[in-house]
This record gives sequence, structure tokens and C-alpha cells, in this order.
Amino acid sequence: MSREAQQFHEVYAITDWERLFHRYKPQYMPQIKRAIELPKEFDRKWALPEWKQVINDKKAALKVWQRTTAEGHQSIKASGTINRTTQQIFRVIGDDNYRHIYDPVYESGYFLERIAD
Repeated sequence: MSREAQQFHEVYAITDWERLFHRYKPQYMPQIKRAIELPKEFDRKWALPEWKQVINDKKAALKVWQRTTAEGHQSIKASGTINRTTQQIFRVIGDDNYRHIYDPVYESGYFLERIAD
């Protein structure tokens, strides 16, 4: 099997971004560092005590919570199970033919530039 075929055989989660910094162009480092901080910010907000559960549908394996932000915006978080593989989910998320079905404000998307090896 060629190196190219092996390279995309399996998708791995990157958990040690700092170790990979040398692979990125310097002009993209502010965005990369921001991307590293976003999950931490998400985790802090996800765990806030003011979330009020509004749906707990055990049959559909769906839970939904709501809260009002400090700025007065309504926020919703949900937890559920999608009975598809990770690859299937990413294909649908990245496919313009499907995205308009679940995201009514989306028009189109395209590849801009590769930012890492």
C-alpha cells in the first residue's frame, strides 16, 4: 500500500497541538492558538450551573438545556446520539448538497487554502 493510501486510512484526534506548531505558517498562528483556546472556553460554558434542562427524551436519547447569557442572549445546548459513523457525519456536514437542509442560512462553501502539511 502506498504512503498516500496509508496516510488517510484512519482519522486521529489531535490532542497535542503545541507539538505541531512548527508545521504551521507563522501568519496562521494567532488563529491556531485561538482554536486551541475555544474548546477550553466551550468546556467552561458547558459546565455553568445556570443551565436549565428543558427536554429529557429518553426514547430519543436527547437532552436539551437553556440559559440566558450575561449579554441577554438565549443559549441552547443539547446532547444526543447520532446513529452514524464519524465519517458519515463529517461527509454530511461538509457536503453542500445536504447542508442547506439543516442550516437555512448557509449558501455555499469552498476550499480556500491549505494551512498545514
